[in-house]
Amino acid sequence: MLRSLENRVAQTRHLQDAVTNVDRHFGELCQIFAAYVRKTARLGDKADLLVERLEAKVVEPLKAYGAIVKMKRDHLKAPLTARNQEAKQLTQKEYVGETHLINMLFHRQKPSYRELR
Repeated sequence: MLRSLENRVAQTRHLQDAVTNVDRHFGELCQIFAAYVRKTARLGDKADLLVERLEAKVVEPLKAYGAIVKMKRDHLKAPLTARNQEAKQLTQKEYVGETHLINMLFHRQKPSYRELR
């Protein structure tokens, strides 16, 4: 029975020491967690600012660049179409001229002044 009493006293002393340690260090632990939360919040705020800056400095100009490229492509359509049409006409004229020359050579016709021009 004496041992049982000593065990209970030791357990009680152990619980009191645990409560004292928690009481002593709990405030410090709360301060550490509060500092961590504040630091995390500041980092979150900085991340939000960074995203906003990226949006303003990178994304928006890229959106505008897409519109500019589309506009330039539309401006180039007419000259490119005209150039392609001109190249097609030149190719057709060369083909017709070559065909006419071949016909004259094989059929021994004399070219007229108008045909040589």
